[in-house]
Amino acid sequence: MPKSKCESCGKRYGADETMAWINRTGSRDCPNCGSDDSLRVDYSEDEGCYIATAVYGSYDSSEVWILRKYRDNTLLKTFYGRIFVKFYYFISPTLVKLFGEKKWFKEVFKSKLDVFIDKLEKQI
Repeated sequence: MPKSKCESCGKRYGADETMAWINRTGSRDCPNCGSDDSLRVDYSEDEGCYIATAVYGSYDSSEVWILRKYRDNTLLKTFYGRIFVKFYYFISPTLVKLFGEKKWFKEVFKSKLDVFIDKLEKQI
């Protein structure tokens, strides 16, 4: 799961912990050192589901769970599905690192993912 890190003091926080802090206080100020607007999500850990996690705010959100289930139960069972997953894991960390906190990025991908997830839910 992506972690958050203070750019000033270097303290790491879990993504859920960071989102709770931001929602509670309305700021990205570090709870440890108090530096202004210093919390940033670190997507460098190799866990997957980068774009969906950036869009939905948590690796454990219901939407990300549905996408992981689709990856595991459908995509990884076919040759072309495995190629797609490898390509996704190659390109998505860079995309999220560059654009993951941008509003336009989240809006574009959320609209597409919501439609896809809705289709997956209807198949269940």
